[in-house]
Amino acid sequence: MRNKLRMLSFISVITVLAAGICLYTIDRQKSETISGKPSASPQAADKIMDTANIGGLDTADATLIEPLPDEKQVDGAQVDLVTKDLTVRIVPSTWEFKLGAADKPLITISQAQPAVKVQNLKLGSSSASWEVPSNGLKVLIQVVNKSLKVKIESSKETSITWPILGKQLDSKAMILPLAEGRYVPTQDKDWLQYLTKNGESSLNEAFSMPFWGVQGNGFSLTYRVDNPFNDTVHFTNDQEQLGLSVKHDFTAKSVHQPYGVAIYLGTENLNEPAKIFRQTLQDRKQFVTLQDKIQKNPGVQKLLGAAHVYMWGSGNIAPEDITDWGKLAKLITSQAKSTTASPTKQVWQLLDKEGQEALSAIAAQNYADSFQKNTAARSLGNVLSKQEFYQADAWSGVKLDSKVQTLLSKPNLNETELYQRNNLLLTDAFPGIFTPVESWGDGISTKMLKQFQTAGLDRLWLGVSDWQLAYKHPEFVQQAESMGYLAGTYDSYNTVLDPVHPADPSFTTAIFDQWLYDNGAVVRADGKKEPGFQKKGYTISPLVTLPYMEKRFSTIMANTPLNSWFVDADGDGQLHEDYSTEHPATEQDDMNAKIKRLNWFANKQMVVGTEKGEWYTAPSVAFAHGMTTPALGAWMDKDMGDKSSKYYLGSYWPPEGPDFFIKPVPLKPIFDKIYVDPQFQFPLYELVYHDAVITTHHWGMGSLKISDKVKTRSLTELLYTVPPLYHLNLKAWEQDKETIKKYYDVFSPVHKQAAVMEMTRFDWLSPDRLIQKTTYGNKLEIVANYSSQSFSYENANIPAQSVWIHWLEKGETQIFTP
Repeated sequence: MRNKLRMLSFISVITVLAAGICLYTIDRQKSETISGKPSASPQAADKIMDTANIGGLDTADATLIEPLPDEKQVDGAQVDLVTKDLTVRIVPSTWEFKLGAADKPLITISQAQPAVKVQNLKLGSSSASWEVPSNGLKVLIQVVNKSLKVKIESSKETSITWPILGKQLDSKAMILPLAEGRYVPTQDKDWLQYLTKNGESSLNEAFSMPFWGVQGNGFSLTYRVDNPFNDTVHFTNDQEQLGLSVKHDFTAKSVHQPYGVAIYLGTENLNEPAKIFRQTLQDRKQFVTLQDKIQKNPGVQKLLGAAHVYMWGSGNIAPEDITDWGKLAKLITSQAKSTTASPTKQVWQLLDKEGQEALSAIAAQNYADSFQKNTAARSLGNVLSKQEFYQADAWSGVKLDSKVQTLLSKPNLNETELYQRNNLLLTDAFPGIFTPVESWGDGISTKMLKQFQTAGLDRLWLGVSDWQLAYKHPEFVQQAESMGYLAGTYDSYNTVLDPVHPADPSFTTAIFDQWLYDNGAVVRADGKKEPGFQKKGYTISPLVTLPYMEKRFSTIMANTPLNSWFVDADGDGQLHEDYSTEHPATEQDDMNAKIKRLNWFANKQMVVGTEKGEWYTAPSVAFAHGMTTPALGAWMDKDMGDKSSKYYLGSYWPPEGPDFFIKPVPLKPIFDKIYVDPQFQFPLYELVYHDAVITTHHWGMGSLKISDKVKTRSLTELLYTVPPLYHLNLKAWEQDKETIKKYYDVFSPVHKQAAVMEMTRFDWLSPDRLIQKTTYGNKLEIVANYSSQSFSYENANIPAQSVWIHWLEKGETQIFTP
């Protein structure tokens, strides 16, 4: 948000906690007869989601396996493990692994590497082990049903790259947890170029969940990384086919932690990877549903059916709050050279240069254009933020109402009271020129709330980019909460700036005290402090922020009580080893401290959200911004930062509604393909977490931001039943209210019910993958037609670019065309 916007790459997603899931029973549904004409030659679509075949899985952590008693010393370059379910062939010296079902060809699940010397090779009926003395490594494998567990331990600092997927795997596609999820054909040239150009990336940032899937000819593979800390993922171009490898570092801090990978062989069912991971979480008691969260905090219920809206407005007052600009400008400018104390003289002296010039121009011409109004209102808002605004001699001749007199009698005012005092002083000094103070503001105002109410928007999450905006408009917060809305503030504990000379004084969440700046930074292994966001200041250790968080929370709540909290960066997957002597930490310690922080806010009965919502945060948060569409920025492509380009995302100006958030722009074709194109979208996160976390877009990529993809993205929101995200002030609302209301009237009733349902299936209903279906248990199915032609399904004709909603138990259907 503002300059605190998290600029993370598309491969920027998550980290891994100690994990877990549990097997999930799904009712098999009758196969449907599919017809349609989205492609040149209609044919029976591939049915990829036969979830009834998922079963007999062992979800135990691979790092916990131990040697079995029947292992015996063996000689040879190769070992074969043959069970009733799997055949596994391993060349220990080259780390080559193959596996296959009984009587089926073997699949290369990890390609060979340069040979190393091994010793103590042992083989049992369903396990094997060996050592690599040069690296101090001990390897243990075990076959359990149709899964292979691999555990690697080290006695010293070293690295191991395994598994390595490439040409020999002969895959058709990978199902990758890149944000929400992507279906990536392994020979697609655009995807090859995009993924391989970025080199290495932390697994915890690259993937939103610590697993991925592979689609082969007649089979699927699921790779799950256990204890996934200190891991790096690397995409490669292996003879024009996408490859992937993971490097694990046994560092000075993590050498005692084993590295584990579990690999599952399944049918060609792309639903399996998500269901295996969900089962793992449930088995390990690490899955918390929205219903569980609602039971703990009933306020979470308000998210069901809610659109998410960031509200904009730069200060106390908006141009619409001044009823006579000419009169106000003449009154204030007339006192510019006066030597007598008065409210008009006081206002003039405190105005900045831009404000004085704007009011002088208005007074001279006797009318005000929009630029002058915005400039003057912005400057006047700054005046109303000043403690020194009130001077007794200046207001000696003004009749003050009782509210002002009460505030003036208080020895110490909090910030909200200071704004209220100054606002009322201004209106008392200029009677008849301003609207009532309680209605002041732009997007953050009670008049905006009345607009929402008139439009029938009964469920909303309303966020502000800075808690100071809530201080300036306490009536907005109070009325929003009384209307049943959630009102929350952006907050962050990721970066600390020098409090005396901050690199960016507007970066308020990063300004703490001198001790935290001097002593609270994460220290890298080389002894240098980890830079903060955009290379400003330092990254703070989450182990030392609790006192600062408690103080900030108490101050904000004393000024303007909120009922929701958005904690930036905690869920974005950035985990750090910390070599500080005062707060040393492993990546797992860092993660646990961030979880503790999110839980702290939840225990204060806040409805808590975070950026992206990587899986380790899922038990702690109710919502996340950045999973459906992640962040895009100029670091990805120069045109997105070039003001002369049509792809320019916009600046953080004006403060009343920054173009970066509100101005619609198109995407370059490559980014459209990677981020938006439904042919490559795959609801991996929703298949795991739909009934646990409410996700939506990154705040930099709101529902209306991509100018030529508003309809496409609204179809995806309904198909996945994830809420839209908007950025609104009064002007933006006036422009977009019909679009928002039309969509809300359909989305909200569906989401109120579907938000707490598990997404049990995802299907493609056409070979070109432009007709897609989601299923939520035996209660709801939704079909999105992204194609340019109508599609016939279950006696319904679904128009192009439309969604068909079917409530199975009631037999009710609805078609929506954005």
